[in-house]
Amino acid sequence: MSRFLRVEMIILALLVMMMVFRSINRGRLRVRFSLLWLLISVGLLVVAVFPGIAVWLCKITRIQTASNLIYLLGILTLLVIVFRQTEIISQNTEKINQLIEEISLAKKRLEVHDSSEKKNK
Repeated sequence: MSRFLRVEMIILALLVMMMVFRSINRGRLRVRFSLLWLLISVGLLVVAVFPGIAVWLCKITRIQTASNLIYLLGILTLLVIVFRQTEIISQNTEKINQLIEEISLAKKRLEVHDSSEKKNK
């Protein structure tokens, strides 16, 4: 693995860690979601510091270069993250629809209650 790629990986990992911690401190990112990003950045640091791990994985997976392996793992990781985020969005959409229905029913009950009180007066 080239020295340039290793330096890139270290810088990228440190930037991701910094962004995650800043987002958590500002309340824009929940700790639950930050753990995955921190795990990814630690993984990048480990592979950058110990490039033998990437070379060993290349031999096992029969990928020709370590940089190809790193990029492939990065793409696969991002695909998993996007899929998980899509699941969360779908679940939240369902919850929002249920809340809209409940609010609509509550408003209707209030309208009926208010109109019946006006009639009784």
